[in-house]
Amino acid sequence: MKHKIIDNFLSAEEFYNLKTLVESNEFAWYYQTGVAYSLFNTVTSDDKPVQNDVFNPDSNKHNWFFTHVLYDEHSIKTNENVWNAIQPLLNKLKTKALIRIKANCYTRTPSIIKHDFHVDYKWKQKGCIFYINTNNGLTILEDGTEIKSIENRAVILDTGKPHASTSVTNKDRRLNLNINYF
Repeated sequence: MKHKIIDNFLSAEEFYNLKTLVESNEFAWYYQTGVAYSLFNTVTSDDKPVQNDVFNPDSNKHNWFFTHVLYDEHSIKTNENVWNAIQPLLNKLKTKALIRIKANCYTRTPSIIKHDFHVDYKWKQKGCIFYINTNNGLTILEDGTEIKSIENRAVILDTGKPHASTSVTNKDRRLNLNINYF
């Protein structure tokens, strides 16, 4: 699956409602260590390569962020207002089954920090990275493609393939939603 970028994904009203909620002081953010788990290959005793995900706390000095899980483990993990606000997004994506939805908040750093490449899950699935605010942070795909964070932009991709995020330097925070689905 080749990635697809769709600008102005939601209507102005739908986007305003979602953005206002996520940017508000009433939206709960939770500290998370480990922005990404490094991908590397090891070899088993029968010489077969195996991909492992390993958290490397020393991979950079700013390896933390804030998250808000909206959906995981077959259940809604957020409040009704947040769940209702993301319905237009889920409807437009035509989701058949959800795996996980989480909001990400990367805080400002003095220089752009590229996080390690990672996969969301080790199997093929659809993913959508939906940008809440415009900033100089990036999503980087395994082929080197850099996708700019532009508000109301959706990037549809296979999040079972390696990708990476970055921090932000020109805004207080970089906000996006990460939706894994079928």
